[in-house]
Amino acid sequence: MARNVAEIQRSEMYLNLCDKDLSVRKTFRAYVTSGVHERATTELFKRVVKWGDVIVDLGANTGYFALFDARLADRSGRTYAFEYESGSYCLLKNIEMNRHRNIVAVQKAFLDTVGKTALHICRYDSGYHTIHHVKVLGHTNPIWLGTGESLLKLKRELSMIFLL
Repeated sequence: MARNVAEIQRSEMYLNLCDKDLSVRKTFRAYVTSGVHERATTELFKRVVKWGDVIVDLGANTGYFALFDARLADRSGRTYAFEYESGSYCLLKNIEMNRHRNIVAVQKAFLDTVGKTALHICRYDSGYHTIHHVKVLGHTNPIWLGTGESLLKLKRELSMIFLL
């Protein structure tokens, strides 16, 4: 495997172990060390996701669950992977690396409005980025917003919505 690529849950994942964000590095090292992310959730998905399911992953991050879901649902299923943070969205190239044609990646957050807003970046943990103004957080990045209407258009097709 190429440098910074590891096999995690039978998928190849690009993991920048030298990322400038300490929390991201810690997450990636945990992936490599344990071979699993959020063990209980991963086990739940193994029991719940079936062949042909259509899943929405809101907050897809590196694509761990999108890749996992796509493999479980097989080619007849589909995963919609939404990730608003540009650093994480770039890592959704994991989808291409694994040649998944049943994952649709979208760089957008969901709220009750459409437009653009500021994402406040947490310096110490990428899991704490927020659109709510918090003084202790670092800089902001602009992000695009969408409403749940686009999800409602899929409602006949959806099996599960996963939000992290």
